[in-house]
Amino acid sequence: MSNRSNLARYALAFTVVIGGMGLLLSTIFFPVPTESKDILNVGIGVVLSWGAIILNFEFGAARKAGPQEVQVANGPQDPVPVESR
Repeated sequence: MSNRSNLARYALAFTVVIGGMGLLLSTIFFPVPTESKDILNVGIGVVLSWGAIILNFEFGAARKAGPQEVQVANGPQDPVPVESR
């Protein structure tokens, strides 16, 4: 990976983390009407979850490891019996 690509990844991660903290801190410093407090909390949770997904994709170990072969526990040698009606 090039140095420029790493810089973009770290800038994205920094933006996501600072943006999430800004959203949380905004609920402390700005008055929120009681009627819309629940929907605001759900919306902030959704945005933070999207950020976590982006960070997991960019820095996760699965992306570096590549595709893995899946091992099936019960292969064709152990068929499941099916009764007909």
